[in-house]
Amino acid sequence: MVIDALCQHFHLPHPGLVTAPELPNASSAAYASPLDYYNPLVDSEALKKEPALFEYFRDHYPLRRECL
Repeated sequence: MVIDALCQHFHLPHPGLVTAPELPNASSAAYASPLDYYNPLVDSEALKKEPALFEYFRDHYPLRRECL
């Protein structure tokens, strides 16, 4: 609804639907670890290896699920 309103207000083309990524395989278990959905260590390691790419990482952050 927010995207619809912004596009209408600013006369912008609608970007289409955004679909959430698939759930990880561990989600079929009754108690999946939150790290199955997002592991911050992956982002941390990438930033430590290439700190000069901070802007790139921020601008190209992948879409991810935050919950079931």
